[in-house]
Amino acid sequence: MRLFSVLFFTLLLTACGGSEPEGPSGANVASINLGSDMVVAEGQVIAITAVVYPTEGATTWTQIEGPAIEDFPTDAALELSVLAPQVDVDTDIVIEVVYVAPDGQRVDDQVTITVKNIPRNPVAVIDNTSSAVAPYKTFELITLSGKNSYDTDGEVRAYQWRQIDTHIPLQFFSATDGDTVTIQAPYVEALTHFQIELTVTDNFELIGTNIITIPVAAAAGTVSPDAGQDQTVNEFSLVKLDASNSFSVDNVISCTWTQISGISVDLINADQCIAEFYAPNVDITEALSFQVEAIDGNGNSSTDTVNVTVNPLNLGTLHDTGVVDCYDDDGLIPCDNVDYPNQDADSGRDSVANAIDKYGAGEKTFDFTKFDVNGDELSNDALVFSCVRDNFTGLVWEVKESNASPQYSALRGVENYYSIVDEANPVGSCPSAYVCSVEAYIEAVNDQAFCGGANWRLPTYIELMGIMDYGDTDQNSLLPNEFFPYAPDRAALNHMFYWVSDINVEGGGELFNWVLDVSNGDDSAIKSSSSAYVRLVRRP
Repeated sequence: MRLFSVLFFTLLLTACGGSEPEGPSGANVASINLGSDMVVAEGQVIAITAVVYPTEGATTWTQIEGPAIEDFPTDAALELSVLAPQVDVDTDIVIEVVYVAPDGQRVDDQVTITVKNIPRNPVAVIDNTSSAVAPYKTFELITLSGKNSYDTDGEVRAYQWRQIDTHIPLQFFSATDGDTVTIQAPYVEALTHFQIELTVTDNFELIGTNIITIPVAAAAGTVSPDAGQDQTVNEFSLVKLDASNSFSVDNVISCTWTQISGISVDLINADQCIAEFYAPNVDITEALSFQVEAIDGNGNSSTDTVNVTVNPLNLGTLHDTGVVDCYDDDGLIPCDNVDYPNQDADSGRDSVANAIDKYGAGEKTFDFTKFDVNGDELSNDALVFSCVRDNFTGLVWEVKESNASPQYSALRGVENYYSIVDEANPVGSCPSAYVCSVEAYIEAVNDQAFCGGANWRLPTYIELMGIMDYGDTDQNSLLPNEFFPYAPDRAALNHMFYWVSDINVEGGGELFNWVLDVSNGDDSAIKSSSSAYVRLVRRP
């Protein structure tokens, strides 16, 4: 009975199982496998084999990520063979394959290929952009461009030009680390080829090079002088004549400079290729011409000229102060000092005192000519003279006589003093028996036609100040002693005031007049009835 029950239960389970399940059994399930991910270099062959089951189905290949692969086959059966594309950086490519089994099953798989970048050298490209035509003539400029250089997997970051031949160094007229360069055709005696190399560097520090040949034609002669560019300068400035760019076939050059026109100047180092001179004192624009003779080692020579235009400086129409030295806190220093700028001696006529041409004589910028009592010119070394002409302003100045004996007895005695008003000074401060006034003194001098003139007068404030040397403070008088040798005794009036023609109207109407103290340069306004000295002036 128990045996029957077991058999019955078994038959019942079998009956409940039903028919065979739909779809493939475990023995015929389709499959595909592309293998492991891989790493390849750009340009390398990518070979992939699809392992499928069963083997009678169809495959379809697709690239689904990354830069496109050229000539990618979509129906490559079970084996795919393509070239990895060029990439700038390491890049992933994903390839997928779909397999359809004979019974219609569809399966797929993917594989990732990492394509490694292999940095490539940049390419140096040289273009000759010169307007001149080869072979190039002496001193023609040649421009070379590297702008068309390129890098297929990056960018060009740096340029460097150099001459790789060594027989004659070329002159570069621009920086050698730019994308263009300019050179000058040198002086050669025969057709000569020069080689210029361009090196470019990319962002991977890789380099590329290229070389261009530059043909230069033979020069017409053995010596090529170059006196330099024409110049425009100011009077008194130091001018450089530079022929150092002269050339010769044997690279040996000596020079001799000569002046061929214009106001004569003294050339410094006239037997050198670089000479100098000080631009002369001019009243109007003047043109000077100079010639250099360039000589090679065999005695062959040729000449070139240069023109120098000299313009007058605007030094004003007034005298300067006579202060020609500059100082710091401790004492004397060279002028034009950047730490102590704009001093008196740095500007005006005093700044060019050593270069000013003079008609007569005098220290610093002062220029006087001595006259006798009749107004005739005397030599600069004359010891006896009655007047002096200021050759800068053209004014003629009275020269006083020494103290008279008895005192105040000489008309032009240096000790005489006067007042502006007639009645102020007592008789006795001048040789007049009637009145010691400025007006009476001027009339007496004009009556004598002193120094050939009868238009003597008081100087203006500016005129008298103009002949005082404020840089000569250690003397009894600021008037140049060589031309104004006598001065009054300061103790007589307790000052050395000289009348000028300017009236002071500050608060006092015409009761006050300006005076200048020639011992120290100070000015004052004193009453017209006060006493002061007189030095007359006239314009011829």
